[in-house]
Amino acid sequence: MTATIVTLFVIVYIGMILGGLPFVQLDRTGIALLGAIAMISVDALNIEQAALSIHLPTLILLFSFMVLSAQMGKAGPPMDGRAVVFHRAYAGSTRGRARGASRVSGSKIPLRHIRSCG
Repeated sequence: MTATIVTLFVIVYIGMILGGLPFVQLDRTGIALLGAIAMISVDALNIEQAALSIHLPTLILLFSFMVLSAQMGKAGPPMDGRAVVFHRAYAGSTRGRARGASRVSGSKIPLRHIRSCG
Protein backbone atom coordinates (compact mmCIF):
# COMPACT_ATOMS: atom_id res chain seq x y z
CA MET A 1 0.00 0.00 0.00
CA THR A 2 2.74 2.46 0.96
CA ALA A 3 4.73 1.66 -2.18
CA THR A 4 1.66 2.32 -4.33
CA ILE A 5 1.05 5.68 -2.67
CA VAL A 6 4.69 6.70 -3.05
CA THR A 7 4.68 5.60 -6.69
CA LEU A 8 1.54 7.65 -7.39
CA PHE A 9 3.06 10.64 -5.65
CA VAL A 10 6.29 10.37 -7.66
CA ILE A 11 4.41 10.04 -10.97
CA VAL A 12 2.24 13.07 -10.17
CA TYR A 13 5.27 15.07 -9.01
CA ILE A 14 7.20 14.25 -12.21
CA GLY A 15 4.15 15.24 -14.23
CA MET A 16 4.02 18.57 -12.41
CA ILE A 17 7.70 19.20 -13.05
CA LEU A 18 7.46 18.32 -16.76
CA GLY A 19 4.17 20.15 -17.25
CA GLY A 20 2.49 16.99 -18.47
CA LEU A 21 2.97 13.31 -19.06
CA PRO A 22 3.37 12.25 -22.70
CA PHE A 23 1.71 8.86 -22.33
CA VAL A 24 -1.56 10.32 -20.98
CA GLN A 25 -1.44 13.72 -22.76
CA LEU A 26 -2.61 15.71 -19.74
CA ASP A 27 -1.52 19.08 -18.44
CA ARG A 28 -0.67 19.85 -14.80
CA THR A 29 -4.30 20.28 -13.78
CA GLY A 30 -5.34 16.99 -15.30
CA ILE A 31 -2.41 15.18 -13.70
CA ALA A 32 -3.29 16.59 -10.28
CA LEU A 33 -6.92 15.55 -10.69
CA LEU A 34 -5.95 12.09 -11.94
CA GLY A 35 -3.57 11.73 -8.98
CA ALA A 36 -6.33 12.66 -6.54
CA ILE A 37 -8.68 10.16 -8.15
CA ALA A 38 -5.98 7.48 -8.00
CA MET A 39 -5.31 8.19 -4.30
CA ILE A 40 -9.02 7.74 -3.54
CA SER A 41 -9.24 4.60 -5.67
CA VAL A 42 -6.33 2.87 -3.86
CA ASP A 43 -7.92 3.76 -0.49
CA ALA A 44 -5.13 6.11 0.55
CA LEU A 45 -7.92 8.60 1.33
CA ASN A 46 -11.65 8.24 1.55
CA ILE A 47 -13.94 10.80 -0.04
CA GLU A 48 -14.58 12.63 3.25
CA GLN A 49 -10.84 13.01 3.93
CA ALA A 50 -10.28 14.23 0.39
CA ALA A 51 -13.08 16.80 0.73
CA LEU A 52 -11.71 18.02 4.07
CA SER A 53 -8.23 18.43 2.58
CA ILE A 54 -9.45 21.07 0.11
CA HIS A 55 -8.53 24.54 1.33
CA LEU A 56 -11.17 26.91 -0.08
CA PRO A 57 -9.23 30.19 0.41
CA THR A 58 -6.36 28.73 -1.64
CA LEU A 59 -8.73 27.70 -4.43
CA ILE A 60 -10.24 31.19 -4.48
CA LEU A 61 -6.77 32.74 -4.64
CA LEU A 62 -5.70 30.44 -7.49
CA PHE A 63 -8.90 31.15 -9.42
CA SER A 64 -8.36 34.89 -8.95
CA PHE A 65 -4.81 34.58 -10.29
CA MET A 66 -6.09 32.66 -13.31
CA VAL A 67 -8.59 35.42 -14.11
CA LEU A 68 -5.93 38.09 -13.61
CA SER A 69 -3.43 36.19 -15.75
CA ALA A 70 -5.97 35.80 -18.56
CA GLN A 71 -6.69 39.53 -18.52
CA MET A 72 -3.00 40.39 -18.55
CA GLY A 73 -2.48 37.97 -21.43
CA LYS A 74 -5.16 39.73 -23.45
CA ALA A 75 -3.59 43.11 -22.72
CA GLY A 76 -0.31 42.10 -24.35
CA PRO A 77 3.30 42.12 -23.23
CA PRO A 78 4.36 44.85 -20.80
CA MET A 79 6.70 47.61 -21.88
CA ASP A 80 9.43 47.64 -19.27
CA GLY A 81 12.13 50.32 -19.13
CA ARG A 82 14.67 48.43 -21.24
CA ALA A 83 12.17 47.87 -24.05
CA VAL A 84 11.25 51.58 -24.10
CA VAL A 85 14.91 52.64 -24.29
CA PHE A 86 15.62 50.11 -27.05
CA HIS A 87 12.52 51.17 -28.99
CA ARG A 88 13.45 54.85 -28.81
CA ALA A 89 17.03 54.14 -29.90
CA TYR A 90 15.88 51.93 -32.78
CA ALA A 91 13.22 54.43 -33.89
CA GLY A 92 15.78 57.24 -33.79
CA SER A 93 18.29 55.27 -35.86
CA THR A 94 15.77 54.40 -38.58
CA ARG A 95 14.33 57.90 -38.85
CA GLY A 96 17.48 59.36 -40.41
CA ARG A 97 17.98 56.55 -42.95
CA ALA A 98 14.46 56.25 -44.30
CA ARG A 99 13.19 58.56 -47.00
CA GLY A 100 9.49 57.90 -46.58
CA ALA A 101 7.00 56.94 -43.92
CA SER A 102 6.53 53.48 -45.43
CA ARG A 103 10.23 52.66 -45.05
CA VAL A 104 10.16 53.72 -41.39
CA SER A 105 7.10 51.56 -40.74
CA GLY A 106 8.58 48.63 -42.65
CA SER A 107 11.82 48.79 -40.72
CA LYS A 108 9.96 48.64 -37.39
CA ILE A 109 7.94 45.52 -38.20
CA PRO A 110 10.70 43.09 -37.09
CA LEU A 111 11.07 44.99 -33.80
CA ARG A 112 7.34 44.83 -33.15
CA HIS A 113 7.30 41.11 -33.89
CA ILE A 114 10.22 40.41 -31.55
CA ARG A 115 8.68 42.54 -28.80
CA SER A 116 5.28 40.84 -29.10
CA CYS A 117 6.81 37.34 -28.93
CA GLY A 118 9.02 38.01 -25.94
